[in-house]
Amino acid sequence: MLNNPSPSRVSQRLGTQTAGLLSISQFARYTGISRSALIYYDRSGIFHPAWRDPQNNYRYYLPEQIITVNLISVLTEIGIPLKRIKELSSQRTTHNILDLFNEHSATLQEHIDELECSKKLVDVFSDLLIKGKTANIREITVETMPAWDIRVGPETRFVVEGDFFRPFLEFCTWAEEQGLNISFPIGGYFDDFEGFCARPGSPEHFFLLLDLDDGSGKEQDVLTAYSRGFYGQPGDIAQRMHAALTQKELEATGPVLNIYLEDEISVADPRQYLMLATVPVRQKKVRS
Repeated sequence: MLNNPSPSRVSQRLGTQTAGLLSISQFARYTGISRSALIYYDRSGIFHPAWRDPQNNYRYYLPEQIITVNLISVLTEIGIPLKRIKELSSQRTTHNILDLFNEHSATLQEHIDELECSKKLVDVFSDLLIKGKTANIREITVETMPAWDIRVGPETRFVVEGDFFRPFLEFCTWAEEQGLNISFPIGGYFDDFEGFCARPGSPEHFFLLLDLDDGSGKEQDVLTAYSRGFYGQPGDIAQRMHAALTQKELEATGPVLNIYLEDEISVADPRQYLMLATVPVRQKKVRS
């Protein structure tokens, strides 16, 4: 059986009764499995001690049984039912064990992928919060930064000015249909600076921010500006950015991205939500 050592191996250890065996408390300490769990494993036929003292009924284990019970612990942690583990006790073969491992390898990979996604999600939100915490919201500056890893959705349809959430929910539906995780931050995307200036509270698209670095190694100069207010209420940020472009003799060369660094996740007052707007820029060419 998977968990029962042969009588001969036990007798070799019983020269002086329990010599070479581990008490249940010792075994629990070495394995990190509680006494109550070991007793349950024994009573349910999943994992038996090597020997039971007929006088006091104490349980004793062989040291090599640590390997087996640790495997059982791992199998339970990855969701294999105890009933399935018990079946292996009476049907232990290399083939059966391999079948079990292959069966749950895909499940483990799914768990790994989920954990990696959760870690990335936490990292992205942390990066945004740090950026918001250190931002000088009164200044409009040019920063050199990597391109963001984003997924841009279809064109939005703002039927009524200020009707922000209907197209937002349409984007969420689209993203889920694409198999994207809408737990990542969602921002507003404008095809060009002119479109942003025309309707700064109505993005032409929404996008998912998957990372603040797309991994390409490429960097770009972007004009950055900040605004406080509820979703779809960017205030005068477009006018201020336009004035900054003129003052700095710059021209916008790409899409405008809006993302909230601080919102309902970290701020109680919606009027104090902090939005970052960025647009790639370059120096204006001097006409001869």
